[in-house]
Amino acid sequence: YDNLDYMMAWIDSSGSMTDDQLKQCLSEVYTVALAKKPIKLIVIQCDTKIQDIKEYTDLRQLKKDMIHASVKGRGGTELKPCWDLLINDPKYKRRPAELVMVFTDGYLTQYKRNPRTMKNLCWVILDNPGWEVRHKDNKTMTLHLRSDDIK
Repeated sequence: YDNLDYMMAWIDSSGSMTDDQLKQCLSEVYTVALAKKPIKLIVIQCDTKIQDIKEYTDLRQLKKDMIHASVKGRGGTELKPCWDLLINDPKYKRRPAELVMVFTDGYLTQYKRNPRTMKNLCWVILDNPGWEVRHKDNKTMTLHLRSDDIK
């Protein structure tokens, strides 16, 4: 991908994700955002419901927030509220995100990419090498990482 105007990062903040994994996810979001230079970046923490939504138009603020990041949630795992947000919330359904990155350990229900709400979907799977995407298309990809791989 070249530069992106609008990107989202959904972070699984369920109890199966460690604090270190969650902080590492934010670090990875920052790295991707530096490369893609989005005009707008939405970062969502979700366990069984959306626990936190932060909107960034300045990556310096994201970097500051990473230092003081706190995990919100720690319940079960169900990221459907994120998919629903793109369909139901007038603020987010106006235009599709160019890239949605889902950071998770993969112990969750998978949902299919909806081309009306997201152009590209990237599942970033932490510490679960056997995980496979169930709804394959040419705009859905998977990246497997080990926690030690993330800076």
